[in-house]
Amino acid sequence: MQPPAPSGASTEQPQPADEQILADEEFLLGCLSARPEKLRDVVGWLQPGDFADAGHRQIYRPLGALHHRGEPIDQLTVLWETQRRGALTVGSLDTERVLRICDPSASAGTADYYGEQIVQASLVRTTDPGLLPLRPASVRPDPAPGPISPPSAFPRRPPRLGLRLPLDRHHRRSPS
Repeated sequence: MQPPAPSGASTEQPQPADEQILADEEFLLGCLSARPEKLRDVVGWLQPGDFADAGHRQIYRPLGALHHRGEPIDQLTVLWETQRRGALTVGSLDTERVLRICDPSASAGTADYYGEQIVQASLVRTTDPGLLPLRPASVRPDPAPGPISPPSAFPRRPPRLGLRLPLDRHHRRSPS
């Protein structure tokens, strides 16, 4: 039986991520390997592509595969599955790093919270750069207190007269 190829590890472009996001990813992976029952809370909506670090993606995939197959999840099993998938030969992971991230004594936090942080960071990281100017407008502070403008102060929308023309022409046709 041939081991699965590392899923796109050589073609993925490194994406910038701050240290807090990388720490959250490691904490989540540690939490999931220490408490595998938490995988069912995140496996439906957290995808490997949501992780900023390629090594973290390559650890999350074996966690999900072990969970899907119903196999026990512990530090050595995750290391074995990661090695079986060829992720240790790509260069972004080594044995010590996998064992450190999956150390059961390292974390016992809330998987949902850190999973949501990773998804939010992924959305920001993968957003089209042309949409970034919209971001400051969405973070504007509340408007200053003052008088409320009456509806007449806002411009009115022009009437939609053009919508009736095709229907009017249809009714005016003579039967053939």
